[in-house]
Order: sequence, then structure tokens, then C-alpha cells
Amino acid sequence: MLSATWPVRRPVRSWLSRSRARVVSICLGKGFLEGLREIADACGALLVFDEVQTGMARTGTWYGYQQYGVQPDVMTVAKGLAGGVACGVVIAKHEFAPSLRPGMHASTFGGNPLAMAAGLATVETIEEDGLLENCQVMSDRFRERVLGLAGRVADYPRIEGPGDDDRGRPVDSCHAGSW
Repeated sequence: MLSATWPVRRPVRSWLSRSRARVVSICLGKGFLEGLREIADACGALLVFDEVQTGMARTGTWYGYQQYGVQPDVMTVAKGLAGGVACGVVIAKHEFAPSLRPGMHASTFGGNPLAMAAGLATVETIEEDGLLENCQVMSDRFRERVLGLAGRVADYPRIEGPGDDDRGRPVDSCHAGSW
């Protein structure tokens, strides 16, 4: 959780408490997202994650937030949702879903038969072709090769991300594609 010395804790609490919900990118990182979850709960605000770029197995897990252990109340998903066909959805926890009634939250790309068929085909392809597992294999292979450059290249690339130390080495379990 965020410590009392976290420099932006007070402004973030103020920003979050002035609304019923805030939409944030999950790319902010684990500590920041944990702190937002804590503040949202304390303020009674919904925490909404924007998974438009990171959802649908684009980061090695179904949704990017799964790599951080912080669950949103609501999330938006698009882009990879229907394999290139324009489609977008809002997903909410059961206790908040009844508030999202037709006509309240419009979607330019939601609900049409083509987009829904493409979305279903995308999910089936990810599952049946083992794309999440393949992402882990390819991610590990790429990491090994880049880290293998350390002894041969003076300024080898630094790999950063969840679960990595300052030289890009995993310090705990790191999900595929998250580094």
C-alpha cells in the first residue's frame, strides 16, 4: 500500500474524492494502483481501469490489471476485443452492473452482430490456440536473449517492469509480456 510519505498521496486522495469514479490506466504500476484502490475504498469512489490498450491478452494475461493484484470496480475494453473489428465494452462488478442500463452508457461500436461474432471468435482463438501460454514462452525466451547480451555489450538494454530488479532480472513471479 502507499506509505504516508508517498509524495502525491494527498493530491490523489483529493482528486479521487471529488467524484464518484475515476478512470485510470493500469500502466501506472502496482504500488500506485494499490494506493488508488485504498483511496477509492476510503472515499467510496469507484475505481475504473482503462483496459482498451492492455485487455484481451495483450500483456500476457487476459487483462493487464491481473498482473498487479488490484481489481477494478469497472473496466473498459476495446481494440483487441474483436480482433480488429470495431468493438468496445464496459465490464462492471455485479453490485455496480445494475447501474449501467441501456441508454445511459452509449457505445459507438457495441452490440452489433458482426462485432459480437468477432469478439467471440477472438476469445475462442486466444483460448484454443493457447496464446496466453505461448506469450509466456516467447516472453521468457526474449528475456533470456536480451539478458544474455549483458556480458557482450557495454550498454545492454535494461528491461523494466513488474517483478524486475534494477538490471531487469525477475525478483518474483512475473507474468508474460509484463516486463
